[in-house]
Amino acid sequence: MAVSGEIHQGAHQYFIEEFALDPELKKCPDKKKAADFQVGSSGGLLKDGFIVTCGGFHEDSGECNPEKGCETFPKLNGRKLAMRDARVYSAAAVVEDGRTLWMTGGFSGKKFLDSTEFIRLNQVSFTEGPQLPDKLSRHCIVYIDDSNTLIIGGSNSKGETVADVWSIDFFNRSNLWSRKPSLKVGRRGHTCGHFQDAKTMKQLAIVSGGTPNSCEIEDLDCNHTDTVEVLHVTSGSSEWQTIASLPVQLAFSAGLSVDADKEFLVLGGFLDMRKLKASNAVYSLSCSELKCEWIVLPVKLKPARGELMAFLVPDSISSCPQHEDDTDQGDLIINHRSVH
Repeated sequence: MAVSGEIHQGAHQYFIEEFALDPELKKCPDKKKAADFQVGSSGGLLKDGFIVTCGGFHEDSGECNPEKGCETFPKLNGRKLAMRDARVYSAAAVVEDGRTLWMTGGFSGKKFLDSTEFIRLNQVSFTEGPQLPDKLSRHCIVYIDDSNTLIIGGSNSKGETVADVWSIDFFNRSNLWSRKPSLKVGRRGHTCGHFQDAKTMKQLAIVSGGTPNSCEIEDLDCNHTDTVEVLHVTSGSSEWQTIASLPVQLAFSAGLSVDADKEFLVLGGFLDMRKLKASNAVYSLSCSELKCEWIVLPVKLKPARGELMAFLVPDSISSCPQHEDDTDQGDLIINHRSVH
């Protein structure tokens, strides 16, 4: 499924579109549903079967007027969720038992934020979460487990693009945060996630693309990076390692793990910020003893899009017909800007 903001006479039309990664295995209906997701929002897929996205801004109001509200798919009956703080370009993760969404940092319209919030669907409102070690926007989160969740990169309140990596241990209330090895390349608007090396079965955190720290925030002529880094998350002394680069320089794309975490996908993203030229490609990465290879999957995003989120969705909310031998999940892509 995908939620896309398609530019039409200066306006963004938001809709949900569903597709399968293997079109030969199952064919999804070519139809779209209206949606209320906004530009620059963040969210996650909860175990309850609901996708929740919060914050962001309407295209006609701009990023200096972000929202507190949240949207769900499917819709909650007669209920509206709202955060304590309005925020855009925050990072979100599903934590604890899979039923809690953690919203972190972002931009309030006036300042960068270090506040965080928790939401459960059985709660009326968000509750305050732990304060971030720094005020951050356009960072990303890699959730490994409740004792090891990584906050990676982003832009701080000084306008600097940072290489900092922090880990939070929700079980250690006296020492929540610990510093992890810094990225080789500081970046913002990057894609991150985790997957397994197919040979060693080691769990790897991955960071790909983004706008590097050599670029000023307002420098639209500066190129994105194609560099990719991985970190062994179970080794406390390991450093980030550079692996095979993306096929293109890319930022503000989406990433997710598939095939029992042995494959990492990068979907869409912006190739050129000045022209807002977006990608419709889906790239797949697999590694064996850190010998890694990117391939281009035959499926394409329609239309090309940047600033998006992607989820594997359960059959309960999927409209793709299920093949009798099909045990995979479809994917949900939530997108806020598409460019022809």
